[in-house]
Amino acid sequence: MSIRLVEDVSDGTYVLDSLAVTLTPAMPWLGHQARWELNGHLKEPVDLTRVTCDVSCPLP
Repeated sequence: MSIRLVEDVSDGTYVLDSLAVTLTPAMPWLGHQARWELNGHLKEPVDLTRVTCDVSCPLP
């Protein structure tokens, strides 16, 4: 059985080309901490002092 808890919804306008998203633990408990890692390639140079990341966590 496969459950998708994390989904990449980026498109061609994003500066990061995502390769993999990993959630730890794979099945987190509601209200407990979870960690996610994103691996990918930057399409252009990025000033890391000015970069932002938006993460959306919709509720079921």
